[in-house]
Amino acid sequence: MAHVKVLLVEDKDVEPTDVKQILESFDYKVYVTAIGKEAVDRAKEIRPNIILTHIYFKSNIDVIDFSAKIKEFEIPVIFLISYSKSPENHKNIIYVQFDYIIKPYDQNEIDQIVKLTIYENKKKREFLEDILQNIPNMIFIKDADKLNFEMVNKAGERLIGHTFKELYGKSDYEFFPKEEADFFTQKDREVLK
Repeated sequence: MAHVKVLLVEDKDVEPTDVKQILESFDYKVYVTAIGKEAVDRAKEIRPNIILTHIYFKSNIDVIDFSAKIKEFEIPVIFLISYSKSPENHKNIIYVQFDYIIKPYDQNEIDQIVKLTIYENKKKREFLEDILQNIPNMIFIKDADKLNFEMVNKAGERLIGHTFKELYGKSDYEFFPKEEADFFTQKDREVLK
């Protein structure tokens, strides 16, 4: 599964664990990074399919804040929990949508949980995409800075008269007369405010 990218989040002072070796034995592409802003930046950069992170770090960085930021990217997170610490003790800090694996790590368990989590995330995204595409009203997403189209549903394609492929990365000015494009741009800016 070399096409699957895994971001393994470790303490800065700790050598990558046996988890990295286990993941690589199943042919995952594994990236290792330290917790904190570096991990968030790395997740933005490589867009992994999944993130595995320890729940406690020597640096005492708030793993919950990290997880909340990662949640914005719709990347699933699995927590790695030490066997001596019961999962019952973590219920107050592990979000419901996050899974966990308890140490000692079983190779097959890690592989199965990673595959299942990626599969469930993919199905959820496909389901939401299907809903968005089939809503009878126009729905579009634009880049907040340049106001270029990033997504347009089927109703939007019919209304505008162009396919998403034609619209992607372009602005209203490339499809509408200047007065209309100015109006749409003004409304977009008002929404952003």
